[in-house]
Order: sequence, then structure tokens, then C-alpha cells
Amino acid sequence: MLDKLKDIHEPLPPSAWPWALGWWLLLALLLAGIASALFWWWRREHQSAADRLQARLQELGNGDDFLAALNQLLKEAACYYHGTAFVAPLSGKAWLAFLKDKAPGPVDKHLIELLEAGPYAKSFPIRYELFRDLKAFSHDWIAKQEGKDA
Repeated sequence: MLDKLKDIHEPLPPSAWPWALGWWLLLALLLAGIASALFWWWRREHQSAADRLQARLQELGNGDDFLAALNQLLKEAACYYHGTAFVAPLSGKAWLAFLKDKAPGPVDKHLIELLEAGPYAKSFPIRYELFRDLKAFSHDWIAKQEGKDA
């Protein structure tokens, strides 16, 4: 009777294929992460300079440094579109004349006075209407430099 017994066979190791559900989920997450990263990179690369400048303009709040930050943003935009060598040395009246010259339309005298005096004043209270008008002017100014209608 013992002669008829066979040795105990060990079961085969589990096969690597097909994968278990956890590996499929991990693969799906990895592919989704790679697709998201590629989409983010593609969107960033295809965003124009004007879009980036407009986004920064929208982030500006009406704080004490608003006029200085707005002047800096306009200067960066001007350097990008018209060349740093020409725009960077501009300051004071020459800078304001440049802004007026490249503006899409007539510029309100009060806005130009704010842009001239505001960044150098220690504390410069600004009304909401002027804040809104300065942002609108800057939006249109940047859009014109890009060649888009505001």
C-alpha cells in the first residue's frame, strides 16, 4: 500500500501574468500621473507671455505696494515686447511718455500721475475706482503689445 503513494508535489508558484488588481490600479495611477504632468507642461509651454503677464496682473491686490508692483509689471512687459536695452533705462517722464505712446488709446491724466508718483510715495491711498481703472489700463496695454485687441 505504501508503494502506491506518490511524493507530495509542491504547487506551482503564482504566475506573474495576469497581474493582480493592485498592479493594474498602480499602472493606471502612474499613467494618469504622467498624462497630467505632460498636460501641465504642454499648457505652460503654450501659454503666451501676455497670458502670463495678465495672470500676474490679476493677482495684484490693492495693497500699499500696488503702484510699485504695477509699474514693475508694466516695465517687465515693455522689456519683453520692446527690448530691454531700449526700455530698461527709461524712468520718470520718459517712461510715462513711452507708456502713453504705446497705449491702445488716450490715457487718463490721473492714471499717469498715479503711475508717476505712486511708486515713490511712502503711503499712497488709492480709491477702488482708480485701482480698477489702472488694472484695466494695464490689461489693455499688455494686450496691445501682444497684438491682441483688449
